[in-house]
Parts: sequence; structure tokens; C-alpha cells
Amino acid sequence: MSRKQRERRDAAASTRATQSKLVRRLVPVLLGLAVLALAFNTYWWISRPRLEPLPVVETESLEPQVRSVIQQALDEVTAKDFSAAAWGDLGAVLRAHDFAAPAEVSYRNAERLDAADYRWPYLLGVSLAPTDAEQSLSCLQRAAERCGNEPHVQLRLAEMLLERERNQEAEALVEKVLKYAPTNPRGQLVKARLLFAAGNIDEALSWAGKSAAGAPDRRAPHLLVAQLCRRTGDKEGEARELELLEKIPDGITPWEDPDVSAVLSLRKDQAARLAQARSAAQLLAQEKDIKDGATALELAQAYNQTREYAAAEAVLRTMLRRFPSDERLHFEAGVAAFRQKKFQAAESDFRRAIELKPDRADAHYNLGQALLKLDQRANARGAFAEAVRLQPTHAFARINLADLLLESGEIDAARQEAEIAVRLAPREARARELLDKSKRRKGN
Repeated sequence: MSRKQRERRDAAASTRATQSKLVRRLVPVLLGLAVLALAFNTYWWISRPRLEPLPVVETESLEPQVRSVIQQALDEVTAKDFSAAAWGDLGAVLRAHDFAAPAEVSYRNAERLDAADYRWPYLLGVSLAPTDAEQSLSCLQRAAERCGNEPHVQLRLAEMLLERERNQEAEALVEKVLKYAPTNPRGQLVKARLLFAAGNIDEALSWAGKSAAGAPDRRAPHLLVAQLCRRTGDKEGEARELELLEKIPDGITPWEDPDVSAVLSLRKDQAARLAQARSAAQLLAQEKDIKDGATALELAQAYNQTREYAAAEAVLRTMLRRFPSDERLHFEAGVAAFRQKKFQAAESDFRRAIELKPDRADAHYNLGQALLKLDQRANARGAFAEAVRLQPTHAFARINLADLLLESGEIDAARQEAEIAVRLAPREARARELLDKSKRRKGN
């Protein structure tokens, strides 16, 4: 064997030895990584939320549009089975179409996947209330702990606690709400009921009166005022409240609830509702059996929901000639006009609604939107500011106010409004954009 051959042989042997040594070193590392990966996967498998199975929903007898929206929500969960949003959206779609039990399964799974989002235990609690009061209470308590400043969540829980005579817990919630939303009529009513239960009749009457003034179209405050007037021997006051009650439709008038409204807005079988509303139009045309604008309002809202804005406005204009002091009709007329881009008419309607009910925050907000369309930016800013004053949790009023403040160079005030808006509506991209813009402007 020549010298060169020996050198090549030795070099090859040296390379093999080096490679072998490297492999021996890598084997423990690779084994360690494999063990870590196995341990991680095992931990994830053991610790991941245990979800209830995808509910079976019989949709054969439903309208095609309803079947389609439910199937889409089911498919989304199938594709993203560990997505809290997908499960929550499925629960909302099912509950909107009266599938209570499968909706509750979906809400429970959504909460298991995202325990920080108050909506899932809240909507589960609302759904369970008629059938399982104790479970409903537990759900609402979890929601109230997570919701921040959401008065509808805390007050629904306070009302349930009050029904169970857990007045101390209810009082703590009410005081919290009234601290950041002092003109909230629902909070004022619960406060009045707590004072009544404690025997403070005069103070209870004062708070009930505030609630009735702030929510003139709801029966509960007037009923309590009438009851308290009877207790104090104020026959005139009792008679006045009973006369007002005759003008308010019977039944439960629900308080505003953005989460429940969002669920109900998903309902797709509007045909039957619209048919009922249109049958009411016959009554309106003939002007029979109508004591106030409630039927007209229901009809107009049905038209607005199905985007028949001209029909809604026509009904409302007719009824406003009969009931010119009904702020609800003016407000809904403003909505119909705005949707038709009749911004001057919308402004007029919202202003009249505010004249009749100055503390209606959504009327101030809608007025601000109409004024923006009319390029009256300074006036719009005032309208949004008033909406925020009346309803500090109105995130979109704060967003618009922050935008206008930033536009006028009031950077610190704009940043403050944007920061609050982000806390109130963390998923709203525009709020985050305004906050970032105000920070950049301040930095410059």
C-alpha cells in the first residue's frame, strides 16, 4: 500500500471516528428533546379543558336560512374545536333560535376554553334562569367578577340576589354600579327596592322616583312608586302613577342588555315576526284600539330590522301626529331617517327625543352621528360628550369623542377617552388605533 493510500485510509478513519463521536454526543440531546416533546404533549393532553361533545341539533323542520346559519356555526366548531369564540358563537346562534340545551353546552365549552371572557357565563346564566336558578346564580356571579364596568351584568345578579334576600351582596353590587353610572334607572330601582326592604320608605320613594323619571316606559319603577305612595298615604301620588301605568303596555318591559340583544339579533326567521307586525299595520291604518304609540313602535322596529326604512318612517310620521310627545317614536324615526341618509331629518328627530327625555344616552350618541354626517363636528363632539356623561360605559361614544378631541389637538383628553374605550371594548380595533395615534402624537 502506497503512502498516499495509507493517508487516505487514516483520514477516512479519522472522519468516521469524529462522526461517531458527534452522534454519541447528539443522541442524548435528541433523546432529551424527544422526552420534552412527549412530556409537553402529555401535559397538554392531560390539562386541556374537557369539553362536552358537539350537540346534536335537529334542523330538518327549520327554514332554510335558519338551517344554514346553524350549520355554519357547527362547521366552525368542527374546524376549530378548541376555539372559545367558535363555541360561544355557536351557543349564541342556537339560543337565538330557541335551542336552549345545546346552546348551554356550547356556552359551557366556551367558558372552559376562555375563562376571562364574562360573556359565556353571563349568557349561560341568562339561559339557565328559567330552569335552574341556582346554576344561573353561580354563572352570573362568575360573570360579574370578570365583566369590569358592565351594569347590565352586575344589576341582573343584584336582582337575583335581592329575590333571595341576600341584600348585603346585592347592595355592594348596586353601589358599585351607581358609582360609575349614577343615572342608571335600573340601578336606581334596585337601590329603591333595597331601601324598601330595609324599611327606609322615604328614601326608597326618592330613588324609585328617579328610576321612574329615567325610564318612563318601564312598568316596574312606576309600580314601586305607586306602592310606596300607598304606604305613605299619598293618594294623589298613587293615582298619578296608576294613570301612567295605564299607558304602558302590560307584560315585562326588559331593560337594555347589549349581550342579550346581540344574541337576539342573530335570529334569522324574521318572516313570521314581520307578518305579525304588518297585520298590526292594518290596525294602524284604521286607527282602532290604539291607546299610545307602542304598537306603532313595534311595527317600525320590525321594519327597521328588515331594512324597510321608508316603511318604518311612514308609520312613525303618521303616529307622531297623534302622539307628538312620545320620545320613543321620535328616536325610532331618527333611526329610520338616518338609514335613508336623511341626516337633517334624523338630527331633528334625535333632538326632539332629547328634549322629551334629556338623559337618554343613545339619543345623544345618535345625534352625534347625524351631526358628523352634516359636518357639524363641534356640535357632534358635544353630543358624544353628553352621551359619555350619561352613560360612562358607552364605548362607541368615547371612541368618537376621542377621535374629535384628537382632531382638535387635545391629545391628553383624546388619549384618556381612548384608554377607557379600550378597557370597555378591548376587541374594538378603532379604539386601539386611536390610543396608538394619541400616544404617537404625544411623543412627537
